[in-house]
Amino acid sequence: MRKFLVRVNQPSDPPETKERRESNAASDSITSAISKRLENNQASDYDGKQKPSDSLDKENDFESSQENVSSQENQALPKPKVIENWRKTYTWITINASNKVVCSICMEAVTNKLLILDNKNIRISKMAFVEEGYGCWKNAVSRFKNHEKSELHLHSIEVTLAKNNKRSIIDHLSLAKKKEMIESRTALTKIFTTVLVLAKQGLALRGHDEDRSNLLQFLHLRAEDVPELKSWLQRTGHKWVHHSIIDEIIVLYSENLLNIIVNEIKCNKYYSIMIDETSDVSRLGQVSICLRTVSHNFVVKEHFMEFCNTGNTKSETLLKIVTEYLAKITLSINDLRGQCYDGASNVSGKITGLQTRIRELEPRALFVHCSAHSLNLVVQDALEDIQFVRNFIGMIKEIINCIRDSPKRLHDYKILQESQSQLSVQQGNYLFSDTLWVMRIKSLKTIHTVENYKAAIEFFNNLSTDRNSDPSNSSKAKVQIVTENIKEMRNSKFDSIWKTCTKDAQTLNLDEPTIPRTRKISKRLDSNQASVHLFETPEQYYRKQFYEIVDKTLMALSERIIVLK
Repeated sequence: MRKFLVRVNQPSDPPETKERRESNAASDSITSAISKRLENNQASDYDGKQKPSDSLDKENDFESSQENVSSQENQALPKPKVIENWRKTYTWITINASNKVVCSICMEAVTNKLLILDNKNIRISKMAFVEEGYGCWKNAVSRFKNHEKSELHLHSIEVTLAKNNKRSIIDHLSLAKKKEMIESRTALTKIFTTVLVLAKQGLALRGHDEDRSNLLQFLHLRAEDVPELKSWLQRTGHKWVHHSIIDEIIVLYSENLLNIIVNEIKCNKYYSIMIDETSDVSRLGQVSICLRTVSHNFVVKEHFMEFCNTGNTKSETLLKIVTEYLAKITLSINDLRGQCYDGASNVSGKITGLQTRIRELEPRALFVHCSAHSLNLVVQDALEDIQFVRNFIGMIKEIINCIRDSPKRLHDYKILQESQSQLSVQQGNYLFSDTLWVMRIKSLKTIHTVENYKAAIEFFNNLSTDRNSDPSNSSKAKVQIVTENIKEMRNSKFDSIWKTCTKDAQTLNLDEPTIPRTRKISKRLDSNQASVHLFETPEQYYRKQFYEIVDKTLMALSERIIVLK
């Protein structure tokens, strides 16, 4: 990243090309003055000079032939109105003493001996539009266009501008390079600030398709007001918006912010540390590190510093993480004056806890149990043994869970909330969390207010009378009924089934049910023959078969319902 901050200033095109474009754009500003000066001195400028020869105008790809030469000599000068129209488009046109067109800019450069380059193309153009002049009016407009693009004309503009500004060509090239460096820095600054805004707002910089990412969309939007950024994004070279560059920019910002925080802590000298174990969405263990400091004006500041990945949360592992991190940000553990954790034994233990291990390194680092965590434990312990409070909280949890389990019920309840109060007091249903004490009061307030209480009563009245409110409830009820019937069948139904079977066997002159013959298994194949159960009566044997069928049915029914849930 530090290398590309220098490389970004390199121009994307050759300096000569850019300078010519700049010079060509500025040619109109100097042509008028040169034309007037040449017209006023036409007679003196061409006095004693060689008359136009019979050679054809050799500008660029001009065809040379003797026929054109003779026709050129006999052609009369166009009407003044035509010449005036030409001058509106080509301001450098000047009529010499031979009634032919010459280029005032090229004439100025040749007369003052300003030309540096000299080659065949320049000599041909010089003969056509400086020395002899151009007088073939048939293809005049196309020849004028060609001359404007010729090497002689572009070079004459460059040297004339340099003379008028009293600067050399090297100076002009340096100015062009400096201008491009300023434009590149402006574009790069906009990229940096855009990345900073997205990072501060917590927005994703990239997506599945980088061309449609938030970063590029914001940059294209800003490019409408910043021409330098627009030209930067349209270039074919390096644009410095690759994800690896953006990641490095974010790292640079984070390092800069971290240095500011660390310098502030060093200025205040003493600090305290707060640590808590968490896990991210991928269930990986993390340790959050926060530092607390007090300024000379007694202003307390708490700074979140970093998430540190850890495979376990043992006290020796946490101690290693803390000491290595403090060394990385160049803070001395000798200035540590306080440590704050929750009540977990691995951090607050008096024998091998983290607080004990840190106090072995710095005895002045006093341990303080987290006040919020302590208060939560006090409230939880105080209300845990009171049956009335326990039942009340349990009822609140069931009410909220019942409403939130179904999107339809949640939608109907919100409609009732809005109809009960135009102020929409504490709308919504927050889950009653066992660990997040901040969410508990929000959860209770969803029922505590009069409007929400009325909405809840009306909601459950409607729910109790509406059988079609939620198909899942009726399905669960039907499954429950079937399950209870099967369990009752298991306890009392076999006796009636057995009596019916034996009676039907006698009616049909069939043999009574018997125990199937058990095949004796060789001791070589089964040495545990004593564990085989032997039934005394056929009724016992078939009762076992009946129980197996019923139990398998109940088990399968239970498993299917769990899958549906």
